[in-house]
Amino acid sequence: MESGIFLQHYTPCLRHKRKKVCKFLENLKVPDGYSSNISKCINLDKRKIYGLKTHDCHVLMEQLLPLAIRGVSIPKVYDVIVKLSTFFKDLCSKTLKVKDLENLEREIIVTLCEMEKIFLPSFFTIMVHLCLHLATKAKIGGPVQYRWMYPIERLLHRFKCYVRNKSRSEGSIAEGYIIEECMYFCSKYLNEIETKFNQLERNDDAENDDYKGLSIFASSGVPLGKAKCRSLSEEELTQVREYVLKNCDEAQTYLDEYEESTSNTNLVDWFRDRVFFKIKCSYFLITSVVLV
Repeated sequence: MESGIFLQHYTPCLRHKRKKVCKFLENLKVPDGYSSNISKCINLDKRKIYGLKTHDCHVLMEQLLPLAIRGVSIPKVYDVIVKLSTFFKDLCSKTLKVKDLENLEREIIVTLCEMEKIFLPSFFTIMVHLCLHLATKAKIGGPVQYRWMYPIERLLHRFKCYVRNKSRSEGSIAEGYIIEECMYFCSKYLNEIETKFNQLERNDDAENDDYKGLSIFASSGVPLGKAKCRSLSEEELTQVREYVLKNCDEAQTYLDEYEESTSNTNLVDWFRDRVFFKIKCSYFLITSVVLV
């Protein structure tokens, strides 16, 4: 501090940390429908995040932000961000109890006080202060899923796509909606013809009845993207084999036999020895029958 002016210290690793967070979000893979493609909103060169939709910000605040800054920020900052994310995650749960909401009301006060010790005063706008009243509103209105605006925003985006004449936007929306309703009505009478309303989803999870192999390898759905190959280490290979044996219905008899046995070997080695022993017994049986 010089002459009443605070000097901001430059941290050389700040750019590296921001790039690390952006790199994490760029390489992130989430289930279909979980959020939009966040990797398209990342500018790795400028280390910026832009163009996020409201639901993307919701997912980022609840789930992704604590993972993205883990190991990047100092423990004091990381802990307060995790507390804030946990607050929103508990607030947006499917079931809410009055006792839990009362605990959230008390915890968010402490969390915001801890944030005031870390972040600049310009960070605390009226939207940050609004967090104090969210738990109280949930006690009055119930679960937030029935009151938030995400379905309305998606519907308005759909109506916005109907606009062809910007000077008559309302008429374009009404005409486009009527045309889509007529197409949907007519498609009900078109049998054995793929239309927009009866086509398969982008990720069709229908099971393949023609598959005759092991149940654990039965494919459900359609893979997306290009396949990548890599070599597994010995530890990973052992974990994969153990997972397959424990989750394969055809190996259930061997699992029961392994649990009843007093063998000290692991499941993978025991299963290999058991199969080889059965093959050896079958070979000797066939040989004795042929010789007789």
